[in-house]
Amino acid sequence: MSKLTDKIFLMRNMNDEELKNYIRTLTDNEKDLIVYSAVKMIICDEFDRAFQNLNRMEE
Repeated sequence: MSKLTDKIFLMRNMNDEELKNYIRTLTDNEKDLIVYSAVKMIICDEFDRAFQNLNRMEE
Protein backbone atom coordinates (compact mmCIF):
# COMPACT_ATOMS: atom_id res chain seq x y z
CA MET A 1 0.00 0.00 0.00
CA SER A 2 1.05 3.55 -0.53
CA LYS A 3 1.94 5.85 2.34
CA LEU A 4 -1.18 7.88 1.57
CA THR A 5 -3.42 4.83 1.81
CA ASP A 6 -1.73 3.83 5.06
CA LYS A 7 -2.48 7.29 6.49
CA ILE A 8 -6.14 7.07 5.44
CA PHE A 9 -6.57 3.66 7.07
CA LEU A 10 -4.76 4.88 10.19
CA MET A 11 -7.14 7.84 10.48
CA ARG A 12 -10.16 5.62 9.99
CA ASN A 13 -9.44 3.89 13.30
CA MET A 14 -8.90 7.08 15.34
CA ASN A 15 -11.42 8.70 17.64
CA ASP A 16 -12.34 12.36 17.04
CA GLU A 17 -9.70 13.83 19.34
CA GLU A 18 -6.91 11.66 17.94
CA LEU A 19 -7.98 12.55 14.42
CA LYS A 20 -7.96 16.30 15.14
CA ASN A 21 -4.47 16.07 16.63
CA TYR A 22 -3.17 13.94 13.77
CA ILE A 23 -4.55 16.28 11.09
CA ARG A 24 -2.65 19.16 12.70
CA THR A 25 0.62 17.29 11.99
CA LEU A 26 -0.05 16.95 8.25
CA THR A 27 1.21 19.34 5.61
CA ASP A 28 -1.32 21.17 3.43
CA ASN A 29 -0.30 18.99 0.49
CA GLU A 30 -0.89 15.80 2.52
CA LYS A 31 -4.29 17.10 3.62
CA ASP A 32 -5.26 17.86 0.01
CA LEU A 33 -4.14 14.42 -1.18
CA ILE A 34 -5.96 12.65 1.64
CA VAL A 35 -9.20 14.53 0.99
CA TYR A 36 -8.93 13.81 -2.75
CA SER A 37 -8.20 10.12 -2.14
CA ALA A 38 -10.96 9.71 0.44
CA VAL A 39 -13.53 11.33 -1.85
CA LYS A 40 -12.37 9.14 -4.72
CA MET A 41 -12.75 6.01 -2.54
CA ILE A 42 -16.27 7.08 -1.52
CA ILE A 43 -17.29 7.77 -5.12
CA CYS A 44 -15.88 4.46 -6.36
CA ASP A 45 -17.68 2.61 -3.56
CA GLU A 46 -20.97 4.33 -4.38
CA PHE A 47 -20.62 3.49 -8.09
CA ASP A 48 -19.86 -0.14 -7.21
CA ARG A 49 -23.02 -0.31 -5.08
CA ALA A 50 -25.10 1.31 -7.80
CA PHE A 51 -23.88 -1.14 -10.45
CA GLN A 52 -24.47 -4.09 -8.11
CA ASN A 53 -28.03 -2.89 -7.60
CA LEU A 54 -28.51 -2.52 -11.37
CA ASN A 55 -27.19 -6.03 -11.95
CA ARG A 56 -29.62 -7.40 -9.35
CA MET A 57 -32.51 -5.59 -11.03
CA GLU A 58 -31.58 -7.06 -14.42
CA GLU A 59 -31.50 -10.62 -13.05
